[in-house]
Amino acid sequence: MPLNPTNNWKVWANREPVTLVSVNRVEDTSWLLVDCKRRAIGYRELSASAGIYTGMDLVWLIPRVKLPDGIQPKLADRIVDSTGVAWTVLEAALNTWQSWWRLVTRNLVLVHQLRDTIALIRPTNRPDHAGGRVAEPTVLVANIPARIQLVAEESITRHGRLSMRRQYTAIIGQPLRTAPTDLVRDENGITYQVLSASNADRIDTLMELTLERID
Repeated sequence: MPLNPTNNWKVWANREPVTLVSVNRVEDTSWLLVDCKRRAIGYRELSASAGIYTGMDLVWLIPRVKLPDGIQPKLADRIVDSTGVAWTVLEAALNTWQSWWRLVTRNLVLVHQLRDTIALIRPTNRPDHAGGRVAEPTVLVANIPARIQLVAEESITRHGRLSMRRQYTAIIGQPLRTAPTDLVRDENGITYQVLSASNADRIDTLMELTLERID
């Protein structure tokens, strides 16, 4: 009996489970999907993309029936494999039979060579013994891949003492929702104040934080 075209994903070899992270402005949502398949991007696909895609990109095939009802992969979503590697969706399309999704993805952490790790810290108020409120640092997200680089430094006088103001750019491996009071701590224990964030809505590159080191 010939295979029903809508079930043609059942003949795939080397199927594997992945996590689909649906990126939203308020809060991301994740689902575990099974019977997915990865493959390298082909030469014809590379040529047809006119340089948009590279040999480091990856194609993920996702059976439509494995997705929750009403859920469709979209640009900027992430596919996370069983080793924790995240692949950002650059293109999403259904096949001719509408039976599986073809996602062209990119490992932005690898492309941008993020070899550092940081934690996002937010001061939160808690009651103290005197009935007042005291700020206590809380780690919101840990082990974020990043690359921190010095971009500017100057001598300043602070509280009557000469000191150095150092600003950094941190390219980070996952989108973050930051607040004006947020701090970043790197793997060496150095703490930075978050001054601003950019590229939060870009899908082809990573989010960047502007930081000032707190001595």
